[in-house]
Amino acid sequence: MVMSGRKPTDRPTVTRHKPTVDWTDVPNTLFAGVVPALPEVREIVNKAGDITVHPIPPQTLTWYTAVTTMPHCVLWSPSDWAFCLDTALIHAQAVTGVVSAMSELGNAKRLWVPRWTRGAIYVYVT
Repeated sequence: MVMSGRKPTDRPTVTRHKPTVDWTDVPNTLFAGVVPALPEVREIVNKAGDITVHPIPPQTLTWYTAVTTMPHCVLWSPSDWAFCLDTALIHAQAVTGVVSAMSELGNAKRLWVPRWTRGAIYVYVT
């Protein structure tokens, strides 16, 4: 099959710029530290001003457990934990079928990765 573009060379790739990130070694073990508690219910206010109480879906509990036991949680600051809790509540809305929450969850996840990896690359050490 004919491919367009330049053919790859056999020479190794050389970059002459200075790296902009540092390596951070993190032990490859599940985080077992203090994790903020996820609320058992969420309160939703409709357009009329009525408040309804809904339990947190089991899918969100599973997701929150998976996220809060990742090895690099040991490096999280209080603002990272607050962002995680906010994202969990958005996740609960998305799981229950709220379409606007689904796009918001996608936006939060796009913000999430650079926020936690800004200036560092995590290397899990076994």
